[in-house]
Amino acid sequence: MGGARCDRRPAQGGGLGPINTALYKIGADPTRYANDFFDITLGNNQTVSTVAGYPATTGWDPVTGLGTPNAANLVPDLVSARARALGTNEFRATQGAAPRRASFAAML
Repeated sequence: MGGARCDRRPAQGGGLGPINTALYKIGADPTRYANDFFDITLGNNQTVSTVAGYPATTGWDPVTGLGTPNAANLVPDLVSARARALGTNEFRATQGAAPRRASFAAML
């Protein structure tokens, strides 16, 4: 993943910011991974018969990454992680205050 971001419009509470660390923490936890991603384990990216390519495997692999996000579960998990990092029950900046930023490294 090259700098994955998950953004929401400011009227909805702002962006989630860089999410790579959060995604890899989810990927490292088998239960959360199974809940938030559909793992792709079959196939490869071979396009020329003389070049083997990479196979799809269980968990992260170079062909499919973490797999296909199950957005219905993943997005709420990322929003909850962001809210916990900000120390709030709501994903919204306090009225009149600038949004606080927090690293996803401390969120999950």
